Amino acid sequence: MERAAEVSQLNRRLRVLIVEDSPVVAQFLSHVLGADPGLEVIGVEADGVAGIEAVRRLRPDVVTMDIHMPRMSGLEATSRIMAEHPVPIVGSNPAVPTNSFSLFQFFQLC
Repeated sequence: MERAAEVSQLNRRLRVLIVEDSPVVAQFLSHVLGADPGLEVIGVEADGVAGIEAVRRLRPDVVTMDIHMPRMSGLEATSRIMAEHPVPIVGSNPAVPTNSFSLFQFFQLC
């Protein structure tokens, strides 16, 4: 019985939540990640507050997180997610940050 559960776990697709305020970048990430047969995009949120709520509700296996967003930054959202519902988070900022310290802070949180 345990072996069947292990095989089922190995064959399951990783559930990905995208947290990105740019509609163009969110659509691009959704398209690229959704094309991978091992991944399933389970949601797209436009800010950190909505991202935290989606993590609670959807329980993704991994989150892509923009760093600079309205309402709540990706830094703050990452900090709260890691405190409440730890999950792997991948930074997804297409532009070079204007403040390199922000990027350093993000990596410390993950």
